[in-house]
Amino acid sequence: MMDAKIEELSRGDIRRMLQWWEAGGRLGENAGERSWSTLVQLALTLFRADLRTSLSAERRSLAGVEIGWYLRNLDDILTYLEARGLAERFEVLVRRVLLSATLDEAEIAVEAGSPFSADRLFRQISAEVTAERVAEARRLGPVWQTLDRPEIVRLLRLRHLLALADAVRPRLSDEADVRKIDEWRPLLELLPSAGRWT
Repeated sequence: MMDAKIEELSRGDIRRMLQWWEAGGRLGENAGERSWSTLVQLALTLFRADLRTSLSAERRSLAGVEIGWYLRNLDDILTYLEARGLAERFEVLVRRVLLSATLDEAEIAVEAGSPFSADRLFRQISAEVTAERVAEARRLGPVWQTLDRPEIVRLLRLRHLLALADAVRPRLSDEADVRKIDEWRPLLELLPSAGRWT
């Protein structure tokens, strides 16, 4: 059953939701991770809808301040969830990468220091893709079907991280980072995917 507040917010637009959030609006104390995840998904869906309908070429030059306000509040929601253990750090990273891609599709550039900038997101991703994990993937990837579940889950998470890196690759400003992702790409063929692992 959908949280009553989420249901109410779903009938509005992203501006209304973020105004509610900025004014201190929060889900009830009994709201769990699932409700908060639904709220975040709704926020991203409403934001994408607003980009499609509001940010036409005619309005694009007027959108800078408005976009900044949207992104500050969306970032605040994600930070809130992570800080309170309502979402895993990895889930928050995935949401940021997806939002970054949405902005790119809309041809909206973000500042270098933005939590949604490709360079900043790649730094977070590369902090997780350590040399040890890459070596482990090369060693265990070819035999992943013989591994225990925890090891397979660990390899799946690495694959997801590599996919996130690939998603931000087109927007990176440092060629060395691009080369690093290119070096990681062969690992994708070795690692399990959700579709291959049942």
